[in-house]
Amino acid sequence: MLHFVSLLLLVAITLAGDVTYIQNRFQGWLDGDKISVKLRFSTDSPADVIIYEDTGYTLENRTSRLRVHVSRNFYRVYDYKNETELDMKHTQKVNDTDVALTLANGTVSVKINDGTIVQLPTPIFETGLLFHGALAVNYNDATTSLLSVDIDESDRNSSYIPIPLHFTEGQCLTVNFAISTGFFALLDRFDQVPLLVNIWGTNFKVARRMVAQSTLYDIGLSGDCKDILIEYQKEGTLISICDNNITIPHPEQGPPDYYRLSIPQNYMPDYMGYSVSNGSSFTTPSTSSPSSTSSASSTSSPSSTLSS
Repeated sequence: MLHFVSLLLLVAITLAGDVTYIQNRFQGWLDGDKISVKLRFSTDSPADVIIYEDTGYTLENRTSRLRVHVSRNFYRVYDYKNETELDMKHTQKVNDTDVALTLANGTVSVKINDGTIVQLPTPIFETGLLFHGALAVNYNDATTSLLSVDIDESDRNSSYIPIPLHFTEGQCLTVNFAISTGFFALLDRFDQVPLLVNIWGTNFKVARRMVAQSTLYDIGLSGDCKDILIEYQKEGTLISICDNNITIPHPEQGPPDYYRLSIPQNYMPDYMGYSVSNGSSFTTPSTSSPSSTSSASSTSSPSSTLSS
């Protein structure tokens, strides 16, 4: 498995110097994942390191599964019920703090700097994994510096199969399944703006997940569709299945850097492969917005999201 060093992206700034950095995790959290967050405190102002769970298609209703409340004087760990799992005080002020979290057996072990590793008694997930999520670090940037965030998934038994991919403007990607049931995601380098594609019989759904919201497109199908064609255009990503075309606009921050095709393990038996070619693979004109056979809506709840 790959070892990813996270890029810190500023996604929210609030009053009083409070800042939130978020590292999205489309491929979720799983036993074997290791997290290291390094902070430097100049005052007693605390910070929070939070493991979130979300639906994979919208971030509006994400939920906290674990929160480490840390300062140079103490650290406390709260579970998904916001109940205290651990409360430790330092014997002297610790200005440079490394919060190390390791996921194993459905729960988390916590280590602060060179201190004792403490295994939390309460599971943060029941099935051994959280399908989608994010890591957030909240702190006061006037008094605290976020030095680094590192997420190591080299020891995980992944529920997703990441396939390295180089897919850029002017190219066409074809993804093939053996039956008309399939699911995959095109991931950019830091999982910030994934594009999700789902076939389920005569239902075909596409979602562009953003940091603040996600947009869901539905396309009704009349045939047995197994092949999805995707063309990376200048203004958006054109997706075609059974002669139904839809263009997904690029995010406001610019065209995505697609570098990985991600498929859940339970869809792998029917996954036949993919190919990338230069130039257009379409014979019908592309559209600049969802066609009459599709609909688009911003979603704030998982009720209408894709099945993974």
